[in-house]
Amino acid sequence: MAGTIGDELRRYFREGMMQKEFAIAWLEAWKKNHPGDDSWSIDTAESRLSSCLRGRVDGVKFFLGDRKRRDTTFEVLGAPAAARDRLTGLAEMLLAERPIRLVVDATRGPQEGARAESMFKAIREYVLGEAAVFPTLLIVTEAQHERLPFSFHEFIKVGLTVEPARDTHSARARVDELAARGALIVAPYPIPDISRWIAIRFDEPIALDPPNGLLIARQGGMLPGLPEVN
Repeated sequence: MAGTIGDELRRYFREGMMQKEFAIAWLEAWKKNHPGDDSWSIDTAESRLSSCLRGRVDGVKFFLGDRKRRDTTFEVLGAPAAARDRLTGLAEMLLAERPIRLVVDATRGPQEGARAESMFKAIREYVLGEAAVFPTLLIVTEAQHERLPFSFHEFIKVGLTVEPARDTHSARARVDELAARGALIVAPYPIPDISRWIAIRFDEPIALDPPNGLLIARQGGMLPGLPEVN
């Protein structure tokens, strides 16, 4: 199964390796290989690693954004040649992406079991189907990320990024950040510019309001002012 760039990187972490341990090893290797070049604090390196493992541009750029940094990252990971080629390709694709056009915040939805399966099925059908607007960012919790259906990985190849969030508060902060850049938002709560908001209801039956909001947006139209979903 194809994975996100974070999934691929984690495969080469030594068993039990913590993020801080990797950050320290990376900084030591960087200073050894490139004395006199840029230097960073452990906190900065660890923070960028957390972003990188979540597929965030700032983190991917830090560890894989140029040849010297990639080589240092691969050295610390001990990644084989095939993995290096694959990770380089994933990084280049992510860093070359257009700005996110659609953000879906699923973190307030069901976390496990049949209800989570129903939620992912509805997102696949209503959001990633014929009316899809790519590039799309799907924000999920760690628990939801572990249950991501196999079928979602085919969408990763065409413009879907799945980003785990620590909690609903950090997910909302991410939504606000991208909404301010003009992204269309699918979420169970309104955003300041409701003409760019499609409400989603996670209770059965899962529904979007307006149901044709994605199609309107894809055709270049603006959404009307929307009421909250009850």
